[in-house]
Amino acid sequence: MPKQGKVAKASRQVRIKNGGGNVKRQGRLIDPDQLEGFLLVRYALTARRHINPSERESCQRFLQEVASRLTGGNVVMDQFSARLVGDLLPQLPWQFFMQVANNWPTLRQFLGRELPAVPLRDRLRVASLPTEAEFNELLVAKLARQIAALTLLNKASSADQREMLATAMQQTLYQNGQISWAQVRVLYAPLGYTVPENVDDGTRQWLLDLVKV
Repeated sequence: MPKQGKVAKASRQVRIKNGGGNVKRQGRLIDPDQLEGFLLVRYALTARRHINPSERESCQRFLQEVASRLTGGNVVMDQFSARLVGDLLPQLPWQFFMQVANNWPTLRQFLGRELPAVPLRDRLRVASLPTEAEFNELLVAKLARQIAALTLLNKASSADQREMLATAMQQTLYQNGQISWAQVRVLYAPLGYTVPENVDDGTRQWLLDLVKV
């Protein structure tokens, strides 16, 4: 796995690092490989102060994952977000997604404002950025499917049975337009979470702290 602050990248694993680099906002164009650093500088200067200090690292890591998948052009953010959550869910504890969801209004505003302003030659054009309710809905659908899959992992089950269980889980987890994180905690408790072996010390400590939230 990658170095300090990154959860590895095999099979599109979480690639996250501490700090935002030294890219400055300026008139010249930047290369796509500078997008991540540029976006993190903007995050540090703007959105970061609006986020609870205990949740800032998760939000920064989420933004790095967003940036690592972008090079320019059109981005349909509801589809993009669903794919991103699907990529990250097998690798991270549920608490990561809770912290991102807690701050989605701030992150949504940041992404909607900052992505189109990144001075790439092929400017990013953002469409269908999920509202808070829409982000919660896609999150809970992914969480419910993972819980169902892990619950039935060592049992003989069909795809229909897994889907039925996921639907039931989703109804339990999503109440009055909000995710019941207390119910998420209860359902994940017997499933556990194992920190990947090939992570650097900084990432390992972050994950260990995260599962205690």
